[in-house]
Amino acid sequence: MTIYIVSLIMSFFLATILTPLVRRLALKYKFIDIPDQRKIHATPTPTIGGLAVALAYFATLFAGLIYNSRFSSRISSDHIVIFLGGLCFLILGIVDDKKKLSAAVKFIFQTIIIITVLSCWKSSSYLLSNPFHVIWGPPSFMLNALAGGVINFIWIIFMVNAFNFIDGLDGLACGLALIGASSLFIVSLLNSKILVAYYFLVLIGSLTGFSRYNSYPAKIFLGDTGSMFIGYMLSTLSVVAEGRATITFSLVFPMIILGIPVYDTLTVILKRTYAGQPFFKPDKEHFHHRLLKKGFTQKEAVSILYIFSIILGAITFVTIYIKNEFAALICFIFALFVIAFTEKFGFNDKSSLESRKGSKKEDIKRKTEDGSNI
Repeated sequence: MTIYIVSLIMSFFLATILTPLVRRLALKYKFIDIPDQRKIHATPTPTIGGLAVALAYFATLFAGLIYNSRFSSRISSDHIVIFLGGLCFLILGIVDDKKKLSAAVKFIFQTIIIITVLSCWKSSSYLLSNPFHVIWGPPSFMLNALAGGVINFIWIIFMVNAFNFIDGLDGLACGLALIGASSLFIVSLLNSKILVAYYFLVLIGSLTGFSRYNSYPAKIFLGDTGSMFIGYMLSTLSVVAEGRATITFSLVFPMIILGIPVYDTLTVILKRTYAGQPFFKPDKEHFHHRLLKKGFTQKEAVSILYIFSIILGAITFVTIYIKNEFAALICFIFALFVIAFTEKFGFNDKSSLESRKGSKKEDIKRKTEDGSNI
């Protein structure tokens, strides 16, 4: 318990100290996000904030592992591979924030990193449980390494880009990642995965320390450096956080916990496909954009998504308590209704003209704040 508390405090203070330093670095080397017609922010803002999160995370993580021999003795080669993959995504994000890589180039490098990570994992087979076995089929199906690897690949690359897509409002991606990491921390403890729980706890501290600079009005953004790193770490660690050996359980729980970015990415991809547009073409049809169109301010939209993300985490805990695969499927379906209701929530009286004016006043106020971002 002591190592948990010390590491949480250490990662928090490291992120708090490192973020202003990374911000100065971003200003010096021109890592700046310039506003345009599609983006929400009104003033040029430093990016690569994810570098501060990652540095605080790895520094605390390795210090704790060196200090605590019980943890260090439990590290597997799979965990080391995950961390190396995180470093690769960190480097890719820094390059992308500076050079503005095309979607195709970025996707290729993401694919290479993830395939390399998965090819180094020890798992040789995967068990896919069948929650409908009472009605049809056997209780489970054994998948070979290739089939299981494909499922994990889709999950990881999906989440890497999901957090990249949803990082459109001040504090949104950071807050959702913080809620997701907190929920997965509890899931890990419930499944006696104390080392994986430690990984999530250090991420919680790092994100919390960074969040004070990323909340509205943000002084620094996560950038692709942070969004891809966070999406990768949450998706890969969530696979090993769930103690059961079945893919159904190990992916359903993270999908519920991270339901907001999952739903956002799915709907955006489906809409772009229906319109005949590329998946990665920027637009203003994301979850947060739709809430803003309905009259909510940035703070209100972010708070709404926070609240429903917490509800999804609570649904996960209920599912774990029930310990039944069919019940897990029912909870997953219920979670989908919760997510759908989140979007419909904006049709209340907040769509009035007065609220829309208030949203515009916030952006004007932020734009005129002298030196608030640079």
